[in-house]
Amino acid sequence: MIHGRDNELTALGAQAAAASHGETRCAVLTAPSGYGKSALLDALLRSPGCQDMTVLRGRCGGASAGAGAYAGLRTLFAPADAPAPDHHPEAAGADDPAAFLPRPGDGRPFTLTSAYPVFRRLSAHVLRLTADRPLVLVLDDAHHCDEHSLRWLDFLLRRAAGRPLLVLLARSSGAQLRAPRAWADLLAHPAVSVTSLGPLGADAVGGLARQVFGVPAHPLLAQQVAAVTAGNPGTVERLLGELRSQGAAPDEAGAQRASELGGAMAARSVRQLLDREPPEVRSVATAIALLDGTRPPECVTVLADVDQAQADEAIAVLRHAGALTPDGAGLVHEAVRSELLEPLGSRRTAELHARAALLLSDAGRPVEQVAQHLMRMPCAQEPWMSAVLRDAAARAEQRGAFAEAAGYLRRVLEAEPDDAEARLRLALAVAPEDPLSAVPLFRTALAGTPDTFARAGIAVQYAMACLSLPLPAVCRAEILGALEAARDALGSGPERDRLRDQVAAVLLLMGRRGTGVAARQHPVTAAMPYQPRTDLLQTEALAGLRTALAGHSRETALKEARHAVAAASPQQPPWLLFTAAVTLGLADETTEAHRALDAMLRRGGDEPTAWVRVLAGSLRSFLLHRDGAVLDAAAEARSAIDTVDRTGCDVRLVAARAVLASVLVDR
Repeated sequence: MIHGRDNELTALGAQAAAASHGETRCAVLTAPSGYGKSALLDALLRSPGCQDMTVLRGRCGGASAGAGAYAGLRTLFAPADAPAPDHHPEAAGADDPAAFLPRPGDGRPFTLTSAYPVFRRLSAHVLRLTADRPLVLVLDDAHHCDEHSLRWLDFLLRRAAGRPLLVLLARSSGAQLRAPRAWADLLAHPAVSVTSLGPLGADAVGGLARQVFGVPAHPLLAQQVAAVTAGNPGTVERLLGELRSQGAAPDEAGAQRASELGGAMAARSVRQLLDREPPEVRSVATAIALLDGTRPPECVTVLADVDQAQADEAIAVLRHAGALTPDGAGLVHEAVRSELLEPLGSRRTAELHARAALLLSDAGRPVEQVAQHLMRMPCAQEPWMSAVLRDAAARAEQRGAFAEAAGYLRRVLEAEPDDAEARLRLALAVAPEDPLSAVPLFRTALAGTPDTFARAGIAVQYAMACLSLPLPAVCRAEILGALEAARDALGSGPERDRLRDQVAAVLLLMGRRGTGVAARQHPVTAAMPYQPRTDLLQTEALAGLRTALAGHSRETALKEARHAVAAASPQQPPWLLFTAAVTLGLADETTEAHRALDAMLRRGGDEPTAWVRVLAGSLRSFLLHRDGAVLDAAAEARSAIDTVDRTGCDVRLVAARAVLASVLVDR
């Protein structure tokens, strides 16, 4: 059974049917080595449509072909060994080609004048065969075919019009042609069609897996095998056979084993390939491994120090060897990348990553792609590298990918430890994932800032990012000191008015209602040129909560909370939606509060962290319990508590524990 080749087999069957009805046809089957060209031809010749046809079959480059002129034709008409099983006895004919075909080893160059007598007699012989029954001429490994044989096939097709003749040629698309000009002339003939075999998809691999294991395979197994083998049928069969011999089952665990084993097979294949290929192929493979699927073609040539023709040839070799994905865009497995990069050593790899970053930047690629190469270097060695990392962090923040942004900013701080802006941005990026780890970053930023306005902005973010954390007394004192000093010292102006509203709301949340104390001096460890801007949306969310907590206008609080939910972007911190949800809950708009919590959990960028899930679950359990959904409230509270126990995140669970205790008491 041929899996995944139904369309190709149907197309070849149509060619055979046309030939049996007197239409001369030639089909060229092309694919990388191991893609099952010969197996497909076997299936065609076994089909009912070919049962009444005379079949002559040979293989170019084989031992029976000899060398020199007409080597391919000798395997068809005068093989040195015994006839193949699919040769029919009547194929010999009265005029035996062995009598007039030159002997093996004839090295004469092709000229039509010298070849014409042989061409004429051999064509006459073939035409006599077609008079009795349809004829099929099959040549495997036709990329090794000599010029004389290919020229004769072209000669035959031009003189056999209207005869029941089918010529089938199978050649490897990854091999160098022995006679490229002759191939070009043959392919220009109108009777010639080319069929390319593509890689096997997951469905076809699943069929093969069922044949090997005897039971249906898990879809994930089929997907992993198809990916790690680049859909090469020969490699697929070897991998499936190895999995079965090792006792693996065709399930999810088997899929993981297939990825590991397939990666090792691909790495070994690449190692063997590069040992026999010219150095340019290794250079191109290394460049592809470094560029990691984000490669403009010109970057490969520059990084590998080859011209475009050499790069194209090397990519074709690597793709046909199964090292690259079928589209040539990337490597099939990380094991192949390791095989290519580990021999370089860390210093050489860093140099190439720096060069790749420059090339991608010059090519106008997205800044995140440039930054990925800088992240793989030991440190950002030059000022332009830190600038790229800052830009990449800003893009990640815009998408809400705070964990990614944190990685970029940590690298900036490694190169520039006194960059206060980067440290504050890192604290804000770390807080959604691990607010406890953000505390020392906020403290350092606060201690290094002399300006009252800037300190207040940091303190607001510090307090809200660490919402529900059991902060030590010294941390609370730092936050309150900065907020109270700002409340008493801020002047007028749009920015300062918004900050004053934020400060008042946070102080209320922290239990401070008085007018505060006089501004005080703070120890300064570094100058901070960065002046944090107050965010209007955050100001509205905090103002709405403050209004609700103070018992003022319900309409005003709802308006500000609803606007915060509607306008929240992925780059906003999670506490913004949480604040709006609290306000909506206090105003008895429970449905809207639940929607705000849903938006908080599904916001773009990173997956919701344990801290975010606990925060949302605690509030949701309170809202559900207040509305009488006791069982749902208990489930949410237990989920929040279990998340804390499982992940170890250090948060206050007052609301969740109170809800659960209340439910248990009621029972």
